[in-house]
Amino acid sequence: MRHHLEIIKDIEKFLSANNLNKELVTFQYEVRGSSTGSEICIRVGSWLKSNEINGLEKLTDEFVSYCHLNGLYP
Repeated sequence: MRHHLEIIKDIEKFLSANNLNKELVTFQYEVRGSSTGSEICIRVGSWLKSNEINGLEKLTDEFVSYCHLNGLYP
């Protein structure tokens, strides 16, 4: 399984490539607003689940699975 930071980079690339600039800014805000790995899982995972974006399902599932493997449930 990939590290959560690799998944986050791919999510940013997807949002940027699809001109989802507003979503990219709010996503980056959630990432930067987290000071620990567990905060990243909770904040980013919650953001991903509440902002269901077409084409991002696989990365969302991968990120949430990473969190679950580490005992975190966004």
